[in-house]
This record gives sequence, C-alpha cells and structure tokens, in this order.
Amino acid sequence: MVAILRCTSDEETFLTNLRRQGQFEAGWESVGERDAWKSSHVVLVVTGQASGRPLVEYVGHAKSGRRAGTFRKTIEVTQLHRIRPPVPMDQLSDLMHPRHRRVAGLSGALTKRAGEELLDALTTSRADLADVIARLQERVGGFRILSRVRELFVEERDATGLALQLGGFDRSVIGEARFPEEDGARVPILATLPGHPAHEDHLVFHDAQRFSDWIGSDAEHLAKRVFRKGDQKLFIANVNRLPAEDTLGIDLIYHHVNRDSFVLVQYKKMQQMGAGRSEWGYRPDADLDDQLKRMRNVEEACSKLDSAPPLDYRPSILSPAGSSSARPSRRHPREMR
Repeated sequence: MVAILRCTSDEETFLTNLRRQGQFEAGWESVGERDAWKSSHVVLVVTGQASGRPLVEYVGHAKSGRRAGTFRKTIEVTQLHRIRPPVPMDQLSDLMHPRHRRVAGLSGALTKRAGEELLDALTTSRADLADVIARLQERVGGFRILSRVRELFVEERDATGLALQLGGFDRSVIGEARFPEEDGARVPILATLPGHPAHEDHLVFHDAQRFSDWIGSDAEHLAKRVFRKGDQKLFIANVNRLPAEDTLGIDLIYHHVNRDSFVLVQYKKMQQMGAGRSEWGYRPDADLDDQLKRMRNVEEACSKLDSAPPLDYRPSILSPAGSSSARPSRRHPREMR
C-alpha cells in the first residue's frame, strides 16, 4: 500500500536536525488519524505545507502503531530516502489520470489503484527513484501471523528495533529481518538479517587466500600465496587491478609448479535479480568485451606454442672468467620464471 504523510513545521525542523546530526536514517514517530493509517505502507513524506507549495522530499516505510488518543494513532516512519531536489505535488498530480488527481491533496493511506498511479507518476518524474521504491515495496508486505511463534518473532523484532533507536542507532535495518521458515523458534532475530553484498575485490581476495584442503603460507610477494599438499606446490597470484590484469584480462593466476600448468580466472560478481530478488544473474559491464578479447589473445598465443614449440631450454656454460663460452640459447617460455 501507498500513503502520504504531510509534515508539520515541527516535523520538518526535526528531520532537518536529524540530517545535521548524522542520524537521518533513524526515522521518527508521527501521529495521524486512526482510520487513515493501517498496516504498512510505502510513504511519500511531504514538506512545504506552510508555504502552500507541498513538495515530496522523502520516501520511506510507514507502519501504524499504538493508539495516541481516541481517534488517533502513532505512525512509525523508517528507511527514509531524501529526494533531491524535492518533487512538487502539483507536478505529480499533472502526471496522474484525472480521476486520481485528487489524492495528491490527501493524507494517509491511499487505495491500491491511486497509490500505484502516484508511484508511477513519481518514478516517471524521477527515474532514479525506481530502485529505491522497489526495495521499499518488497518490505511493505509485512508478516502473516500464523502462529504464536511468529507473533513472538515480530515482538522480538520490534523490541530490538526500539532498543537500537534508544541507543542512538539506526533501527531501520531491523525491519529487514524475515521469519525463518525452518527452526524459526530457535533462530536469534539478528541472525535473520540479510547479509550485505560483498565487493568483487573482496571476493577475489577471499579466494586467493585459500585452496581446498591445501596448506597455505605467505610467498615473497604480498599479492601471492603458496599452497602445498604432499610434494605438490601451487602458487596463487592476485593480479586484480595490477598491470597483469590490463594485459591478460584476468584477476587470479593459478600456477601448479609440479605440472607447470596455469589457470587464469576472471571474476564477474552475480547479483540478485527478478521479482523479490529471488534469482541470481550477471549483467555485462563495459569491460567484459575487452577482457574476453585479451583472454582469447592469450589462448591463441598458447595454442601456437603447442603447435610449434620452441627449442628446449639449454643452459649456457660460463667460463672461469664469468663470460659465456656457449652460444646464446633459446628458452621455452614456461621455463622463464
């Protein structure tokens, strides 16, 4: 569902102070008409009421709370995202179907169709907000309370969020907690939070530091690591963002010393996609074609060596004076380490 929250002058001042204090993401509690606020909503926070030029300055998540009088209840607003520059409500109204334009002047929860129209108008006006609103919509569904176990989970989630807020921390992160379908009664609330995606550089570094059950140790260079298993020896070189990556188009080089073989690896980090981010995929970036071209050039050069290998390695013989008494010899590239 979608809702509109119109800030009072005091609330506008409060939000400004939150930003200045670096606690903008902590959110706040407002008060609204009891019948106008139910369940959870993607909320458009409107400022500029006093000046007569209302602006949508924030989007976030709103959830109705406890009673605050006979006809009113609290509204918990979290996960705020500031819109810069703010979008005039009149602009959104002009983009909506005539029969729904009146909602631009309302406050509280909107009908399903009117809310969809308003969000469409907002993302049409500001395409950069599409991802933000999509994330908020994923969290609006809330929880279906099917058992006392789930009720306790929701209570624990809310209590943890309140404790974070009282401690001066951002409580919006706890809103991402989701009830575990398996062993839900035994999983701590904090263990249900989704992990934050790792940077591709961190993934490359992680894999460069381990190789199955082989024993690893430091090599002569910080970007390299040597692994041993029995009499076998393997080097892993992390060439991410180094000249070797520019030349070969790769991130890791695996060199099995005993077999004198190499494996070249280029990393491409997958991301969650699709409805509800339930699928994994990779969207090619601008570097992919160039990296593949460089890797194919390496493969082509190696295939030529296999079809017409150079002369075997033959060491030079040094005279007692230190000068070479033999003709210069050619070395197989694999021997030049």
